[in-house]
Amino acid sequence: MTTAVSTPSPASQAGVLVLGKILATLSEALVPLIVVRLLGKTDVGVLSGTLLTYTTVTLICTSGLPEAVTFYLSGREAVERKAIAKAAARTMFLAGAAAAIVLALVGLAAHLFTGAGDAGAVSTALGNTWLLALYPLGEVPARMLPNLLVAEGRAQWAARLGVLKALGGSLAALIPLALQAPLWIVLLCISGFGLCYGLSVPILLRLLYRDVPDGDAGVSTLQLIRFGLPLGVTDIVALLNNQLDRYLILLLLPITALAEYQSGAWQIPVLTTIPYTVTAAFAPQMVALFREQRPRDAIALWSSSALKVALVVVPFAMVFMVAAEETMELLFTRAYLDAANVFRCYTSMTIGRIAAFGTVLVAMGRPGLIFRAALLSLLFNFLLSTPLAFALGLIGPALGTALAFIPCIFIYCSYIARGTDLRTSEVFPVRGYFRILALALVASVPAWLFKFSTRLPALPSLLLEAALVLGGFCALGSVLGIISREDWRFAGNWLRMRVR
Repeated sequence: MTTAVSTPSPASQAGVLVLGKILATLSEALVPLIVVRLLGKTDVGVLSGTLLTYTTVTLICTSGLPEAVTFYLSGREAVERKAIAKAAARTMFLAGAAAAIVLALVGLAAHLFTGAGDAGAVSTALGNTWLLALYPLGEVPARMLPNLLVAEGRAQWAARLGVLKALGGSLAALIPLALQAPLWIVLLCISGFGLCYGLSVPILLRLLYRDVPDGDAGVSTLQLIRFGLPLGVTDIVALLNNQLDRYLILLLLPITALAEYQSGAWQIPVLTTIPYTVTAAFAPQMVALFREQRPRDAIALWSSSALKVALVVVPFAMVFMVAAEETMELLFTRAYLDAANVFRCYTSMTIGRIAAFGTVLVAMGRPGLIFRAALLSLLFNFLLSTPLAFALGLIGPALGTALAFIPCIFIYCSYIARGTDLRTSEVFPVRGYFRILALALVASVPAWLFKFSTRLPALPSLLLEAALVLGGFCALGSVLGIISREDWRFAGNWLRMRVR
């Protein structure tokens, strides 16, 4: 019996996960594009409010346990890993049951306090949550599976599971919508899929550990909860930080504004998930390096992968910075053009989000620092977004969120430095990142000039702007040595679906 799981290289794991995430994200990204064509703005706003509430409730109940699985499984014997995984699964099921009860109560309370006009639409959005009460019984326990599968060296399984969830959830929503079913039928179909998806937990646990005898975990369920609780509180704070702008729109503006805002806050497929997926794949190795008292090597691994991610994320995100109006028109129809600047604000954050900062703090076993950083980030976001929401309306919360992202990066880097005894300047690859950003800004100038000097339909305009930005970035980057031959070789392997 092996003492520790034998895993593929982190780079290989990252490649497999990202490729799987691409397929899953593309599937999920198509859903809002189809929904806006099947429903009016009011119904889109109501559905958005319901799903926003679901996300909030379920994250409150999960208590950071998926991250605890990553931390405690690394370097342990198979018997211990099996026991830890089973304990985590039981706890996650209880968390799902708690979420189901809360969703039912929220729905009941909303039905008791109905209103008229926009207040009535908000009440309807909250009242629909009881229709999703069965969904967390399966979906919440399954949230631990990606962390578990990566820790067990099964990145391919994690990627396939992500695709299954994305496709199944999308079809569960879109098929009844296409058949013109009412919203309550749509939500019940989503709940039914969640229950079926939850069956993957016992199935995968059996497949992973079928030849492993039962034994002691070496870690109690209480330890898992204690480790996960600070992360869970942190996740709640981070969720409030990420969703604060939506709640401001929901509470201050008509329900149709939430539909527009959600379209503007649409996440660019792949680009927004690559940093988190890559960092998650390197997390087990970073945990090992921190345990070996090699923090400098762990940070070097993280920062070098961040620069590789930046070479992909920054130029592609810059395309959408230029072509925000064309993107909104093509994806969400001209009815949602007012959301273009909201989309531009969110894209600016994508440009800066080249790595997952919280994962580093988890890998070093300092979840308490994540909470402090998340709390300060929420404070900055609240102080900026709230007055801007009152002053500027639809664009205000998005602008505040984007501006608050700048001090957030510094806060996380300072806490990583504190936990590793490094200088803050040694944590984030500032010089390398700003070289890539400056290159992308210069490459975008011809595209901006083209945009303001021509009047073409949205699709050809977007394609030509993309060609100008990406072509200029690749040409200048190669000449200046910012993009190396190794980078081109890596990109070629990706295009051939041969990630190493």
